[in-house]
Formats: sequence, structure tokens, C-alpha cells
Amino acid sequence: QGPWNNMFEFHNYITQLILPAAIVAAVAIVWIIAAAGLRYSMNRKRRGAVPAGNAIHCRAQDLLNQLKVTNDYLKYFKVGLFIIPALIVGAYLAAKYLEMTSGDWVEIMGLAIFSLLLMLLVGWRLARIIGARNMMRLVHESRLATRRVLDPLLKEKYRVFHDVVSDQFSIDHLVVGPKGVFAIQTHAKPLSASKQSPGDRIVTYNGRELFFPKGSDHGIVENARLNAEKLSQWLTGQTEEPVAVRAIISLPGWTVRRTSSEGMPVISPKQFASLFEHIQPWQLPASTIESIERRLQQAQPESD
Repeated sequence: QGPWNNMFEFHNYITQLILPAAIVAAVAIVWIIAAAGLRYSMNRKRRGAVPAGNAIHCRAQDLLNQLKVTNDYLKYFKVGLFIIPALIVGAYLAAKYLEMTSGDWVEIMGLAIFSLLLMLLVGWRLARIIGARNMMRLVHESRLATRRVLDPLLKEKYRVFHDVVSDQFSIDHLVVGPKGVFAIQTHAKPLSASKQSPGDRIVTYNGRELFFPKGSDHGIVENARLNAEKLSQWLTGQTEEPVAVRAIISLPGWTVRRTSSEGMPVISPKQFASLFEHIQPWQLPASTIESIERRLQQAQPESD
């Protein structure tokens, strides 16, 4: 009975667990520092992509570039699933070669347990990044779905600009034409990419808030309104003419049921043809439209 009692008394093995804990902690610290450095570098790229001050930028590849950056970060953590165990084993074998360890079963078990805890942490972080990447893909696909409808539909009478960003606003699609200026925000929900029945893809809109099958969302409408308002202020300042930008929300994969005539349009991409045919025009002078288009074209890279 005595030996069994000693086996389960943890304090008897503390000295033998110091080396395994130190090895795993050292590898974890190196990995965290490297990950933080990589993340800092990515954040610098993103900050550099957003115009400062009163400038704007129009581009069609903004989200796609962010997706590429996230994929690079994801690769780092996938590699970690192989590199981290190799580093831990290598460090332990080096310690054993230098006769810094007794190599008994307590050390080996401690090394295995600490390594498992670290790998679980890396796996958890990896799962979070995969979830963020998948959501980013869904947003990108939803924006493409909206763009594929807008570009051919409006190319004869309107100008369409994509990813209009500044340090104050971010517009997915900006439409300028004879009926006014429209800021279109695309919103993606995971259900729109799933294999649910059409009845599960219905969202109710009361003019202020969206009610999805799994909860409501007021932020989508408020964000679209604020972006349109800030863009209105920017365009008014640039053209020295009052420019009112109207917000529109695009929900690819969803059927929208309105319970009120109030509020901005919230539609699926297939409804854009009907919307622009029947929407009330807020006409602008031709000179103002030309001025808006000229300033947006100047902000759009030649590659776009």
C-alpha cells in the first residue's frame, strides 16, 4: 500500500517535471512570439491598405487579399502541428545527450502531458482561424454574387465601383447614375451557403431590424445607414454639391419578407433589376454625376 500512495503524491515528482515543463514552455514562448510577429506584419499590411485622412480607394480585390493573408496565417498554424512536437522531442533528446535529464518515466509522461496541452491550445487556435477563413470565404462569395448581378445589369446607365474604402467608411458596391447614388452593402449569413430548405432561408424585415431564423440583427441596417451617411458627407465635400447616398442591403441566398414600407431596401441580388426599375429617382445634375465619377475613377487602381 505504501508504494501506491507514493505514486499518487504529486509533490514527489515536482523536481522531475521541471525539465519537461521548461522545454514545453520554451517552445510555446518561441511559437507565440513568432505568431505575434507574423500577426503584426499582417496588421501593418491591412492598415497600409486603408487610405488615411480624407482619401478613398476603390478596388475589387480587397477582401480577396485579406483572405490570402488569412490563408498564410492558417498555414503557419497547420505547420505548427508538426513542428511543435518535433521541437519538443528534439529539445528533450538534446537535454538527454547533455546528461541534463534522468530519462525516467515521470519525465517522459510529464513531457507527453505538457505537449498534449500545448497541442490542444494550438488546435483550438487553428479551429478559430479556420472558422474565420470560412466566414471570409462566404462573404467574398456573397459579394461576388452581388457583383455578378450589378455589373451587367447597370453597365449601360450606371457606373459601379467596388470596395470603396476610407478611414471613415467601407462600401461594398457603389452605384452612380441617373437615379442617384447608392451604397450597397452585402451581408452574408452561413445559412445562405448551407443545404437548408428554402423555407429556412427567409428573413423578416420591419424597416429597422432583420429577423433571421436564429436571431435578429439591428447592426446590419445601422452599419449600412452610417456608411451611406458618411459617404454622402464625403461626396458633398468633394463636389461642393449636396449628394444624398441611399443605402441598400444585399442578402444573397435569402428571401426577404417586409412587414413595413419604411426603411432602406433589403433584397436578394435577383431583385436588383426590379429595384432599379421602380425606385424613386433622386436626380443629380449631370455635372455632379460626372464629378463624382471622376473622383472615384481617380481612386480606382488601373489594374481594376
